[in-house]
Amino acid sequence: MVVTTTDYPFLPNGIYLNRNDFFNIRATIKMGDSLLWGKERLSFSDHHLILTHGETYTSEIEHSGEWMESAMEYFTFYCKKLKKETGFQRSLTELIEVENPFMHAISMLSSEQIEEQRRGVAFFLGRGPGLTTTGDDMLLGHLAAMTLLKKNSKNVKLLLHEELRATTSPTTDVSLHYLKCGIVGRFSRPVKDLMQLLVEECSQEQMKLGVEAVINFGHTSGIDLLAGFLGTVAYFRGK
Repeated sequence: MVVTTTDYPFLPNGIYLNRNDFFNIRATIKMGDSLLWGKERLSFSDHHLILTHGETYTSEIEHSGEWMESAMEYFTFYCKKLKKETGFQRSLTELIEVENPFMHAISMLSSEQIEEQRRGVAFFLGRGPGLTTTGDDMLLGHLAAMTLLKKNSKNVKLLLHEELRATTSPTTDVSLHYLKCGIVGRFSRPVKDLMQLLVEECSQEQMKLGVEAVINFGHTSGIDLLAGFLGTVAYFRGK
């Protein structure tokens, strides 16, 4: 789980505090302190967070509509203008519009052949830099896009689940957590909000703000997730 302030985007398994409470609690924590979790209570140092006293939120995708063509056009138009590089040191345009191993791996994930899907998972899982690796963030983007497009990603989810249960972790602990959430359709608030924009009438400015909320998350995590998302959408729209 993550414990932080309400200034931070809502994530699966997040606990959010006002700034004063957060910094007061953080000041009491020392390296090596024990944490105790149970009965909707997080205990550490001399403090307890009792979750039944707070408001709840959901990280599950709730919309059921079809994507809007106008919203999708705004989305792809704005994404192509982005200059921020992914963790693979390539822009979104370079990844999406130029033949390269990354988009080939997206096409393998998106295929209906399980061996192709297995190769796609192996290509991305744990690949690249970051607390959540670039490859893992692209996998999350793929899972989100498959949810939006209502495509069957059962095999990819099963393959991922199989890899994540391995005795030796194929990726970082943080990636492990967020990939497990993605498998069951749970994503961060910025990703949820972007997907909602894509199934309703929205303005160019709303789409711009929605995309920026995603890419401003982490150092390259947001842009990496967007690369996997956009690459998957482009694959199916081009078929």
